[in-house]
Amino acid sequence: MDEARLIMKDFADKNPLGSVATVSAAGVPSLATVFVFVHSDFTFYFGTRSTTQKFANILENPLVAVALSSTHTLETLQMRGSAELVSDSEAVRGLLETLRNTFAHEKQTWMTSTDAAAHGIYHHDVSRW
Repeated sequence: MDEARLIMKDFADKNPLGSVATVSAAGVPSLATVFVFVHSDFTFYFGTRSTTQKFANILENPLVAVALSSTHTLETLQMRGSAELVSDSEAVRGLLETLRNTFAHEKQTWMTSTDAAAHGIYHHDVSRW
């Protein structure tokens, strides 16, 4: 990985809470707060349920923008690209578990074990994600 990508990955690892912008088929913009993590291959991941507006928008128009910010330095990392649906159940389960483990140290964890079970992360049905 080149130096610029290492710097961006480090920034994303330290500032995982951000916003994803999508656009509906009718051209209406939408913005949602998400946790983002960067895989070692420099793929950025975020989770969403299949019932959300961003999910519907991405199915219609996969172009997205993502912004991560540091409240301490006021720096921002902005990215644009195409979102792809990860639909393989095992892959989804693994990604959700990685997200959960990555952010478990936060003061307000993004998802408790009880919540995770309720949302299908530890269940065989991950179709809503």
